[in-house]
Amino acid sequence: MAARRLRFAVTSRVVEQRLFLSPFSTTTTATSTATAASSDSESVPSHVSAASSTNVADDVEGTSFEFQAETAQLLNIVTNSLYTDKEVFLRELVSNASDALEKVRHLEVTGAQVRGGEEMELAISLAVDEDKSTITLTDTGVGMNEEELKRNLGTIARSGSKEFMAKQKEAGGDVQSSIIGQFGVGFYAAFMVADKLEVISKSALDDATPLKWTSSGVGSYSISPASDDEAVARGTKIVMHVKEDCKEFLKEARLREIIHRYSNFVNFPIQMGEKQVNEVQAIWAKNASDVSEDEYAQFYKYCATAFDEPRFTLHFKADAPIEMKSLLFVGNQHSEKYGMGRMTPGVDVYCRKVLIDAKSEAVLPEWLRFVRGVVDSEDLPLSVSRENMQDSSLLKKINSVLTKRFIRFLAQKAKKKPEEFASFYEEYGAFLKEGVVTDAQHSAEVAKLLRFSTSDDADKLTSFDEYISRCTADQKCVYYLTGPNREACEQSAYYEVFKANGVEVLFLHEPIDDFVMNSVGNFDGRTLVAIDSGTGTIEEALVKGNDGEENEACKISGEESEKLRAWVSDALGGDKVKEVRMSSRLVSSPAIVLGHESAGVRNMMKMMSNIQGESMPPLELEMNPEHEIIRSMNALRQNEGDEQLAKDVARQVYDSALVQAGLVDDPRSMIPRWNSVFGKLLEKAAESKE
Repeated sequence: MAARRLRFAVTSRVVEQRLFLSPFSTTTTATSTATAASSDSESVPSHVSAASSTNVADDVEGTSFEFQAETAQLLNIVTNSLYTDKEVFLRELVSNASDALEKVRHLEVTGAQVRGGEEMELAISLAVDEDKSTITLTDTGVGMNEEELKRNLGTIARSGSKEFMAKQKEAGGDVQSSIIGQFGVGFYAAFMVADKLEVISKSALDDATPLKWTSSGVGSYSISPASDDEAVARGTKIVMHVKEDCKEFLKEARLREIIHRYSNFVNFPIQMGEKQVNEVQAIWAKNASDVSEDEYAQFYKYCATAFDEPRFTLHFKADAPIEMKSLLFVGNQHSEKYGMGRMTPGVDVYCRKVLIDAKSEAVLPEWLRFVRGVVDSEDLPLSVSRENMQDSSLLKKINSVLTKRFIRFLAQKAKKKPEEFASFYEEYGAFLKEGVVTDAQHSAEVAKLLRFSTSDDADKLTSFDEYISRCTADQKCVYYLTGPNREACEQSAYYEVFKANGVEVLFLHEPIDDFVMNSVGNFDGRTLVAIDSGTGTIEEALVKGNDGEENEACKISGEESEKLRAWVSDALGGDKVKEVRMSSRLVSSPAIVLGHESAGVRNMMKMMSNIQGESMPPLELEMNPEHEIIRSMNALRQNEGDEQLAKDVARQVYDSALVQAGLVDDPRSMIPRWNSVFGKLLEKAAESKE
């Protein structure tokens, strides 16, 4: 494609340099000054044969005009290399016809005498004749006289529409938002599917004879008076003689499909037979106050190919930093949860109501792929083929404006209609979490939309802001704990000290939640801390004193505690623990491990790297010296003959702590040792009774 564009650019410069002094570069008429052609052509003049000086209107056979060699070469490039898909020929011709009709409407408004006046409907018609292998497109627009046919159809890259807009701008008018054509090559796209074109046209501004322009696109064209059965009362009729290998376009269903895809929202009706093809209105171009809920619902079903009603509708316009009109929808549900694969982007990009990029990947970040709708901008810098956009910086601005506006829309919903937002979050919360992790530009704002289960309320989700509003002045951290469900979090050994001291903890149950918290890092000046990690110790300022009486019989003395710590460290070995210490945080659990990644992060990393059987690095072990298991283990180690059993208990305590932390991939590996320890303890208990 790059090579093709390069050939096009080089050829264009050659044509401009060699044909600059063409006779048609200075020839104009009063009529051509007042209006422009319905064809879309621009600034490179063409050259006609010096031998051709006959008055066309007097020559029944018609007069032949030759394209110069460079112009013919440029036409070949436009026809065969500029467009990536042949079906866009219809988009280009419909756009030109729409421009021609728009010019008539504007001329009527400004008081010009237009042939046919209000009696003639502004419309486009399309007809197929399979027997003759022709497609005929007719408009009742501004039409062309003899000079305009030469200038606009005999000259490639001369835009009559662009010239028309320039003249109206000079006169103080403004029709730019309705005129589509810019580059002057769209008409020639018809040669992709046709080996011969016949253009019959009659100007809306004079009474001259209707004329017929004919060309096979291989070096010359002719102009002659149109016969009575060919003539049009006003406007332009294009007859395409379809190539043998393009017969698919002779099917009305195929043409309807193309119109629905690219040209469904042009300003004028497109008729095929007795039916109008483009029945859906471009309601995004209207003011939101002029659109009913039913119209929004119908348009959502059209653009999203959906059967449900839209959950949310966002209709807005922007003027800076780039002009755009947007209509975005959120459906009631998404398909990814049903295992139907990753959703594709759902926002179409239009320029002046003509489709440029269907389901664009550029206008919204990937995490917003559940959004459906359209965005239309007149400022889009299009390629000559109008199949893609050229300025990546402007695309980034569109992306930024749309994304920020949508995030703000969700924030307003969360504030004004929390129940509606809660329902939305239940369905789409995973997408917002993905946005926090993957979209650095908008991560902080999206984080404000997140909701979590909390230890303070089992029935309601809470936001970071709500959590912080309930914190004391002494609390400098936001605490969270990951677990498969609420019950598992509440029974976690890591939560005991927080529960005992009345400190709220966020409970997270999704695999991505650990990555979300790591991505956020800090919120409103408070560090996010996983309480099951090495940094999860509760702040000293939040720990309440023990007002109850301590049970001295249950305590292990300081000297004995140090001996037990050293013995457990030696029994487990340096490959399992790097430090053993007595804990002040545990209440009802015998031990926990610290100094590890959270289970969610560890499991996600293993899935991403496909690592199996990865060895566990040495961890920190904290034991509760008041727990009966730890005290019994200490007693066993001091009894001669029970030291091996005590070591088995120590290993089982360590493994149980790993399970509590979610660090054991297959807990079944613990069962043989547990059975052995359990059996020995039962046997010992039985012996003591004897």
